[in-house]
Amino acid sequence: MRVMDSSERIFLRLERPGYPFDIAEIILLEPAPEGPLPFEQVRAVFHQRCHRSQPLTRVLVPAPLGIGEERWTPAAELDIDQHLHQKAIPEPGDMPALLGTVIEVSTEPLDRGRPLWQAWYLTGMANGTAALVLRTHHATLDGIGIAQLHRLLFDTEPTPVDVNRQPPPPRGVGGSTQLRRALLEIPDRIVTELVTTGRILGQVRGAIPQVLVGIPTRVVQEAGAKLGAVLFNRADPQPAHLPEGTSPHPPVTRR
Repeated sequence: MRVMDSSERIFLRLERPGYPFDIAEIILLEPAPEGPLPFEQVRAVFHQRCHRSQPLTRVLVPAPLGIGEERWTPAAELDIDQHLHQKAIPEPGDMPALLGTVIEVSTEPLDRGRPLWQAWYLTGMANGTAALVLRTHHATLDGIGIAQLHRLLFDTEPTPVDVNRQPPPPRGVGGSTQLRRALLEIPDRIVTELVTTGRILGQVRGAIPQVLVGIPTRVVQEAGAKLGAVLFNRADPQPAHLPEGTSPHPPVTRR
């Protein structure tokens, strides 16, 4: 299992129900003379090629008890029918109808119990064009990764598709149980946090005298007195730079 890096964790934590944090591409596919590509062939391409892409075949493993590091691990299996879907756009089959369908199928976040991607094959456009909507999470693919995915899925020349050819079986590995990970990772995380906290406190302790250098003593004393008054609910102390009985606030006169 690979530990998730900080940018991947940020992208996942920014996501909320109704606010997916994935990239949705719309790829328009011109029809062949015999019509749009049959869905069975689109499915065969995904089924036979997705195993070559690590981002399309790995799943998120949460930190045990919410403590420790999230990780990526190869999926034990990849059910292509849970990721690839087909849908006909409504009439009149124009661009607004297509965009409305894209919004409809990409509203909710991707299922984190599966590899973080989804594809929709949309047909029914008036001009015979089909559209492929690819949803990939920001945590799994960046711009370069998406370009590599395009090279994997699309051919530069017409290529026959054998819908009966099966891909190799997935190479998912058995990961540690959450209990085993908790026993191994949580103590290490606690020690790391304690050491980090100690270092931060040491830096702050060393920086305070440097910050106070050059500040008049009376200002420091006055600030301390005011803080004490707030903490112990006492009256506002007399500023050190004013004579006894003098108000720090000038009287307000009505004109």
